Amino acid sequence: MVVTLSWRWVRWLAALSDESGGQAELHERRWLLHHPWEEDYLHWVGEGEQRRLHGTVPPPQDGRPHSTTRGGWCRGLATEELQARRDRSL
Repeated sequence: MVVTLSWRWVRWLAALSDESGGQAELHERRWLLHHPWEEDYLHWVGEGEQRRLHGTVPPPQDGRPHSTTRGGWCRGLATEELQARRDRSL
C-alpha cells in the first residue's frame, strides 16, 4: 500500500512537528528555572569563540542532559545576557 500526501498535509505535519519541538523547549526551560541547582553541573554554553564551560560540579551519570535544554538554552547564560543588556541601556 502506497500512501501519498498532498503538500498541504506535509506542511501541516511539519508545522505540528515544529510546534511540538517549541513546546518541549519551553517545558525544559521552565523545568530548569524551577531547578536552579542544575546550573552548578558542568556544561558548555555559547557559540564559536564565545563558547565556554559553565558550572563547577560534574553532572550525575544518569544519562539525561543537565543544565541546558536540547536547544542549548542555559539559565546562567540567559541571566548574563539580560544583565549585559541592562548595563548597555544605562
